[in-house]
Amino acid sequence: MAAPWEAVALEAASQVRLEEPRKAGRAAILAVGLNHKVAPVEVRERLAVSAGHLREALAQVRALPGVEEAAILSTCNRLELYAAVSEEGACREVFSFLARRARVPLEELQPYLYTYWGADCARHLCRVAAGLDSLLVGEYQIQGQVKEALQAAAEAGTTGAYLTALFQHALRAGKEVRTRTEIGLGEKSLADVVVWVAEEHLADLSHRRALVIGAGKMGRLAARTLARSGFHWLFIANRTFDKAQALAVEVGGDAVHFDALPQALAQADLVVASTGAPHIVLHPEQVREALEGRGGTPLVVLDLAVPRNVDPAVGDLPGVVLYDMDDLVAVVARRHPVGARAVAEAEAIVEEVVAAYCSWQEERAMASLVRALRAQADAIREAELEKALSRLGHLSERDREVVRALAKGLVNKLLHMPTVRLKACGGREALALADALAYLFGLEG
Repeated sequence: MAAPWEAVALEAASQVRLEEPRKAGRAAILAVGLNHKVAPVEVRERLAVSAGHLREALAQVRALPGVEEAAILSTCNRLELYAAVSEEGACREVFSFLARRARVPLEELQPYLYTYWGADCARHLCRVAAGLDSLLVGEYQIQGQVKEALQAAAEAGTTGAYLTALFQHALRAGKEVRTRTEIGLGEKSLADVVVWVAEEHLADLSHRRALVIGAGKMGRLAARTLARSGFHWLFIANRTFDKAQALAVEVGGDAVHFDALPQALAQADLVVASTGAPHIVLHPEQVREALEGRGGTPLVVLDLAVPRNVDPAVGDLPGVVLYDMDDLVAVVARRHPVGARAVAEAEAIVEEVVAAYCSWQEERAMASLVRALRAQADAIREAELEKALSRLGHLSERDREVVRALAKGLVNKLLHMPTVRLKACGGREALALADALAYLFGLEG
């Protein structure tokens, strides 16, 4: 039987649109990516971008032919590239970049990728920021991750007016959805899913011990949530021992050196791994050694990292239950049903914000087109004036000024009504008129 994401990935691949027609006066807005719905964790981890490599990746995307602006949203459940593009072929360049990064042939990666253009791109990012596209619908972490993606792009100098407006509208959508609906009631996060797993396997948590490997954002969130959930004791392990100590003090637990992991594993009932390391940190040999001193007590291990931190072979050991990010989908389905009414209300808010973004883009496109039209008219006026006046050398300076005023007045009068009516239009009518005007006056470039 096919995995859930396989059918979704095939459907997404059939709908991939590599080119968006160029529109007058505006860049094309593009999103290319994959998430937990269309790609398994072994595919997602090949494309994950760590915070330490984000600036470099942004520069690489921005340097692609036709890409004018770039931003990257990389989380445990998604990798998405957002771009403002000015040339046909830019989407293919982005696809090729992702294939090179994943070190696989493009035809192997492409079935997992989705693309969104224009209003669809804005709608997708608004849904993402609102938590509607998350594994845990309504979770609040994604709002901060979208904000951080915009900040990173701004600091790297790869974003501009188009993507800044796109992300700001998405953040607005996320905020309004959480304020005006019950979609994010209770401010749930991935750390709450960890507790749900623990409750299903370990029952009474007041006598249980947990080991958190990693003291980064996710590790800190997991440790704090586990502490509030009533675990008897927490162990915190981190490569930088000082960070482990600081978090252990905060949650009332013990800091553990990495070389002492086997001893902590032997005492733990639950292990949560979430480090920034792009490789395995928990191997079967370490867990097997720990199991020998446990007397048959089961061990629940959750790998929240992408790329994964726990060798999948750990799950094959007797007495171990291993969850990776994909395994949490079923847990969320059982424990976090979302009301259809709340989702419908959230989707309506998203549509409001998408319409606002499209209006902003239309207004910007109209202003850009009008500027280009006037610049072209002024250039023609000046060129023709120069030719005419060179043949009318007998004119006085006063007469020359009269001719210049006549030429300027003609241009202004001829452009006034088209400019007014273009600005007065909205939606599809305005875009159609803008495209026609750009075509007629050769302003498409």
